[in-house]
Parts: sequence; structure tokens; C-alpha cells
Amino acid sequence: MRTRPTTVAAAALLMTCLLVGCSEPEGVAVPTEPTSTTATATATATATDDSTVEDEPTVTDEPTVEVEPTVEVEVAAGGPQTCGTVTSVVGQQLTVEIVVGDVDCAFAENLLDTYYNDPPSPPEGSGGYLVIGDWECNSSSSQEPGRASTCHGPDDGLVVAVPAGGDNDPQPGPVCSQIDRPTLDQIFPEGGFDEARCQSYIDGENAIG
Repeated sequence: MRTRPTTVAAAALLMTCLLVGCSEPEGVAVPTEPTSTTATATATATATDDSTVEDEPTVTDEPTVEVEPTVEVEVAAGGPQTCGTVTSVVGQQLTVEIVVGDVDCAFAENLLDTYYNDPPSPPEGSGGYLVIGDWECNSSSSQEPGRASTCHGPDDGLVVAVPAGGDNDPQPGPVCSQIDRPTLDQIFPEGGFDEARCQSYIDGENAIG
């Protein structure tokens, strides 16, 4: 088999260029290493992903504070109940009691304090009858024993004043019980009762009448 002269000459020229270096001859293609497109794209994508990833802020849950509702305590009103004290016209300490009625102690105490110390008009008669608003107060001898004064109000309301000493406080006898309490307080400012002295007062009143 005979080799063509043109092929032999091309091969010799290629070998010479490889040994001494030469420019690429015209008409002869020098093979080059293929570039890996897949590897380049993968590296670029990896670099892009690394540059665009940012740390997300950490969200911390705040503790929930529960507020308990305020409970309002209402002061019970109405009777029966025992309240504070008031001072009579002669300086005697009297305990205020709500027997019946939808009122509180502040109202009851103010009612009797007004009756004794700041009446809107002078009490009438020996029983000291006086009207204060919707209430009618008196200190007559017709009251139940042990009461210094009694006030009647709307819806059968009943507020009374009794000696602050309670059951240990001396009570008037049958003769002195015929005299209203404010008058007894004036006759016996230091406390205690004298039946004979009460009888003398009654006789004197009857003689005048």
C-alpha cells in the first residue's frame, strides 16, 4: 500500500511544530481540550447561591402576661345592722342601728346626727318630732324601751339610736319611761334615773297643762 505524499508532508510539518513551536498552519486544525460547560455552570450557581443566602433573624416569643380582673367588694346596705355612734344634744354617745331599710350606715348616722345637732327646724313637742326629708324622727316615750330616738322612713324603714352602753346601760323605770328620752337626758345628764324625780317632773307638767 502506498502512502500519499500530501499526508506524509502534513504529518512531518505537525511534528516539527510540536518540537520547535510554530503558529498554526493554515488549513490544519489543532485539537484543543473541550471546555466542561456543566462544571462551569455548577460552580457559578454555587457561588451565586452562597452570596445570596442571608441569615434570617431569630424570632423570640415574648412571655404572655395575664392580668387578673379587679374584683370590687360592695359594702352591704340594709338592716338589721349596727353602725357607729352619734352624740345627742346633751353629749351622750348613742349607737345607731338600722332595723329595717335599704340604707347604709353612713346615711343612718348622718340622719340621726342631723336630728340631734343640726335639725332643719326645731323639734316639736315633748317627743321631739321632726321631719328630715322622707324620714320622721322622734324621741317620745311611746318608743320601745331602750331606744333614745326612732326614725321612720320609706318602705317601712326604721333607724334607731340606743345608748352606747347596750344592755349594761341603765334603763328608765316605769315612771321615768313616761318621759321622752331627750327630756330624760336633760334631767339626768350624768346618767342614771330617779323615779321620784321623774314623778315630780310629771306632776309639774300636769300642773302647768
